[in-house]
Amino acid sequence: MSDERNQRLGDGEVSIEVYQNWAALVQLLLEEKNVWDVVAGGSVKPPKNEKESDDAYKIRVKNWVDDDRTARILMLRNINVRSAIFTNVNKTKDAHTLWKQIESQFIAQNKGHLYTMYSQLLTIKQDDDSVLKYSNRLKNVVTDIDTALQALALDEEREYDDWVIQKLLAVSFVAGLNETFDSHKAVVASNDDKAWDFDQLVKGALNYENVAKSKSVEVGQALVAGNHRGYGTFRGRGRFNGRGGNGGYRGRGHYSGDYRGNCYKCHKPGHIAANCQEQRSNIAEGNVAEEEEEVIHEALVSSHINPGSTYWIVDSGCTHHMTDDLSILANIHPLPTPQLVRGIGGKVLKATMSGSIEGRLVTGDGNCQLGN
Repeated sequence: MSDERNQRLGDGEVSIEVYQNWAALVQLLLEEKNVWDVVAGGSVKPPKNEKESDDAYKIRVKNWVDDDRTARILMLRNINVRSAIFTNVNKTKDAHTLWKQIESQFIAQNKGHLYTMYSQLLTIKQDDDSVLKYSNRLKNVVTDIDTALQALALDEEREYDDWVIQKLLAVSFVAGLNETFDSHKAVVASNDDKAWDFDQLVKGALNYENVAKSKSVEVGQALVAGNHRGYGTFRGRGRFNGRGGNGGYRGRGHYSGDYRGNCYKCHKPGHIAANCQEQRSNIAEGNVAEEEEEVIHEALVSSHINPGSTYWIVDSGCTHHMTDDLSILANIHPLPTPQLVRGIGGKVLKATMSGSIEGRLVTGDGNCQLGN
């Protein structure tokens, strides 16, 4: 074993797992030499019997001293002589004390390491990581804590149950998920305590992450403004074609006549910003500008519903809309990646949630049912 450099204690970073493996191997070597009892404390330096001759006693003592020396040599040969461990224990007088000093020194170091690991656990959050990457980071730290606690329990001769550490892992995982998982965490919090299993929680979070990503593909393509050059062109679930305020509307309902919304430029009814005579030179034109880290969607406010209440920022196809009033939406879920939208006056707004709505638009000559 001493010829295998990577098997000596102190050759590299000494974790509790490395120490435990080293101790198991050295114990086997000591048993092979029939000196483990000396190390374990089962065989101590023999006292002299009353009827025992001096020569017989000297032989017994010599045999014990030889066994003790053999054990100490074997242990020290399997410790890197340049390591701090070797420096601290090499002058120990007997094998049993040597074994205990190695163990106690490591356990003492491990207690400090345990504090460091627990402090690290308290700071681990998902942030921008994927669920899988975050769960792996967390599990690695908790596994190290679990191993360290097992060693401490062994040192203090206590039984060890990993139930607490498993629950700690589960609770830490849920608590560290970022804000896009708030609705998912609310559901998990209502589950029975028995359902708080780390692997099951990770699986549920992965499913939630995948569903949210698939929904964001659709939402991420929304809020893209069309080009308005005085020839109003809206294409979506409904369709508007025409010049100025005259034209036709086709959709789930039917509308023909003057535009009844408000212009977001002058705030007067009857025309859209593209046909605004007061600011004709500032005809609204939207486009999608792609930057290094984010996509800012240019959007237009072509009208507002319930004047003085909620503004809607709509795309050119009227397929997706944006509002700050969540009370009118259903099936709300967070977006994995917030969408930045340029709204009125160039103000940048952040869309963090997505939902659906169903309502009725009342026009001058009829009703138009709008689905979600």
